[in-house]
Amino acid sequence: MNLGFSNIKILDKPESIIGISLLIIFAYS
Repeated sequence: MNLGFSNIKILDKPESIIGISLLIIFAYS
């Protein structure tokens, strides 16, 4: 995962924060 790209997506779509959060949760599960 590219954190830089994710940050851009967050700025582009606030809703992406939810999706990224889920990815992080599954990654650490």
